[in-house]
Amino acid sequence: MNKERGDGRDVYAIIVVLLLLACLIPSLPGDIIDNGIAAVEPEQSIKEDITEIDAPGISILSPENTNYDITNIGLNYRIDKPTDWVGYSLNGANNITTENIINDTLSGVTELSNIMPRLTAKRDSFSSEERPVFSFKYNPVGKSVDGEMIHSTGVSESNTAAPSENQRAVKKLITDDETIETFVYDASGKLTDIKPEIEKNGEGTFDIKLPTQRQFRAGKYTIKLDLVKDGVTYTQEQDFLWGVLAINVNKSIYLPNEEAFIGIGVLDDAGNVICDANVTLEIVDPQNNKEILSTENNKIKISPECGVLGFTTLPDYYANYTVSGVGTYLMNLTAVTPNGVRSIEDNFTVQSSVDFDVEREGPTRIYPPIPYVMNLTIKANNNYTGLIKEYVPASFVITAQDGLTVTTVGDTKILSWNKNLVNGETYDVYYEFDAPDVSPYLYLLGPLEIGSFKEIRQWQIASDTPEGPLYPNVITLVSNESPWDDITWTTPNEAKTDDGDYAYTTSKNFDTGAYMYQLQATDFGFNIPVGATIDGIKVEWEGHSNDVSTTHDLLQLIKGGTRQGDDKGTGQAWPENTDAIRVFGGETDLWNMPGGWTAEDINAADFGVTHSCLAGKSNTEPYTDFLRITVYYTADDTPPTISIDEPTTESPVYRNGGDQFWVNFTYTEEYPANYTVNIFNSTAVINTTTVNYPTAGTDQVANVSFYLNISAADGFYNVSVDMNDNSSNYGISYQNNSLVKDATDPTITIDTPTTSSPVYRDSGELFWVNFTYTEETPASYTVEIFNSTAVINTTTVNYPTAGTDQVANESFYLNISAADGFYNVSVNMYDNTSNYDISYQNLSVVKDTTD
Repeated sequence: MNKERGDGRDVYAIIVVLLLLACLIPSLPGDIIDNGIAAVEPEQSIKEDITEIDAPGISILSPENTNYDITNIGLNYRIDKPTDWVGYSLNGANNITTENIINDTLSGVTELSNIMPRLTAKRDSFSSEERPVFSFKYNPVGKSVDGEMIHSTGVSESNTAAPSENQRAVKKLITDDETIETFVYDASGKLTDIKPEIEKNGEGTFDIKLPTQRQFRAGKYTIKLDLVKDGVTYTQEQDFLWGVLAINVNKSIYLPNEEAFIGIGVLDDAGNVICDANVTLEIVDPQNNKEILSTENNKIKISPECGVLGFTTLPDYYANYTVSGVGTYLMNLTAVTPNGVRSIEDNFTVQSSVDFDVEREGPTRIYPPIPYVMNLTIKANNNYTGLIKEYVPASFVITAQDGLTVTTVGDTKILSWNKNLVNGETYDVYYEFDAPDVSPYLYLLGPLEIGSFKEIRQWQIASDTPEGPLYPNVITLVSNESPWDDITWTTPNEAKTDDGDYAYTTSKNFDTGAYMYQLQATDFGFNIPVGATIDGIKVEWEGHSNDVSTTHDLLQLIKGGTRQGDDKGTGQAWPENTDAIRVFGGETDLWNMPGGWTAEDINAADFGVTHSCLAGKSNTEPYTDFLRITVYYTADDTPPTISIDEPTTESPVYRNGGDQFWVNFTYTEEYPANYTVNIFNSTAVINTTTVNYPTAGTDQVANVSFYLNISAADGFYNVSVDMNDNSSNYGISYQNNSLVKDATDPTITIDTPTTSSPVYRDSGELFWVNFTYTEETPASYTVEIFNSTAVINTTTVNYPTAGTDQVANESFYLNISAADGFYNVSVNMYDNTSNYDISYQNLSVVKDTTD
């Protein structure tokens, strides 16, 4: 839904525009207004009044004859010649408010135009594989088009010039004409760290694109855009859905007449699984034949395990479909949910042949505390030797196996197997992954790559894990708090489990009713990630009584060992004779708990619920089978931020084998679990260290020392620091080519002069020393002219060119005061790790000033 700031009233009016020459028309009938809030009904019309044979031509471009449900309607009109005065009036306009009176010269008229910004989504719902894309437009007022003056409060599409390089930015775009800044909020209203790309397509027209995400929280989002122009800020907001529908096919490329297995997931606006949606999948084949699969016609099945919060391999919704001829098959998926109608488009392909026939077998929905396996069956239709690559989120923990190599690049882990595939053979490749214990989340896996072959779509996995329901490990009877101090419970520990055994009691003779002792249930064993936001708490009780006079009297949560917050014991009658489950609280109910909730509160052994009932008659027998709790939470999804301060690409460190060096970095994370520092190149990791539970906070400074692996080859190495927090969020920072190992001495050869071909010079005459050297990290070289008693000429060059067989030369004027005789030439070189070499050509310079 497109939202603009305002009071939301629908207002109806007929806009009548009057363009009059001031010298001919001294006054205007009615009120003259600007920027009216209005709407135009289809049965009404927009009139044009021209009063003068030679009056300017006028045409109304907008509003159109239609209904508007926004609070600002812009007037967009065109005139074909300059005018001295312009105005318009509103007829039949009830409840219209106006801001300005038009009564000005032509230049003033252009200033009265409203720019009417509008932010629209390309569609309401985006699949997890899509980049959400938005269009933003506004009208730069007072522009001349084709010799005519246009005054407009609407959106201008007249200029679609290609963007220049300085008209593209991430999150915030600043141009000479305007500033645009974007913000993305999740369903809870929390500002995310998603940074849209802003691209200016022309004057007043922009594309806003969200970056692709390998993992993200599926659900409802809101993008907010602030436009600042001429000192005025205009705000637009647009709701959209991202990833609330997920669809997987067991192959991305089928062969003709194969059967496709299709798995579907449906999520609500908060990203939680929905098991009672009305789902329809329309498949359109390349010949435009359509087949409808739906839950209504039973061609889409609902898994009996959909509501199970635990390990399951079945998709929540699934169907089979037999493909026919080659081509692209379109899939239009629609789900009717309590949040509304949701729909996405997707596709798969049928080919007559394929180099590698790949079939996936893996989960569509996961319960993240449990590891899962992805199976990949590959039938080779060509010979191939090389790497098979799979791509998963960097936050996944991959179980080690022989032949599997795992590397991390940005937000992605790359899994590689080196395989020899033979035409006609079938191979099974698998990996086990453990996703972060966060919920709700959506993950994208793949596409699988085998040489130049690549799957044409990714595999989608939804993670859904409210914590619980869990049962208490401790039941305590509280008998010393009035009024719940009349009658005790028998076998109170039976309330720990759902097993048909009861904590029960019998009320004896009494006059005014009897209260049971409190059944206090604690130590539920929750393990909610530290830093998570608690969204709601649900308590479930199951039991019955032999008489309807038994009522709930106390049901209250325990925080820090003390009952507090809402008491939901409402006096509701217990089920009579047959067990029933009663639910208290829910997904968004926080029970008005003083001080709110933290993960630590829930995980504590003294968290729980206390319960009592009132028996209204003698000999009433209340039975409680169990008390259990489910906690709904949103895990912290802010990744750690890391900045490597030293070494850097711009300022590398140089070390010989075994020399010590330091990696210094700064990080921000409130709940750090560990960080790992790696020294590596494209073929190997040569040093690594991991630190668990480092200090939490903002701009924390850390450093790790290494002694460079002696066996590592000379060359450039990269440094990375990655960090996980307690919610399995992941951050990584790189400084590539920031470490240089150099254990090799330079090599130098003096080409001229040489011992066998010396140069002869008189005093003060010029000569050259030419030499060749090889060194990848040269620090300096020094050339000297000397004999056994003195150095008569010398020069030093710092940081010469690096490389193999580098040619250098230095010129000298032979020292006049030097005695006649033979002199030696030397060239020595140091590299950045203090490796050293020197080359001599003795008796290669002869000074001779004697006739």
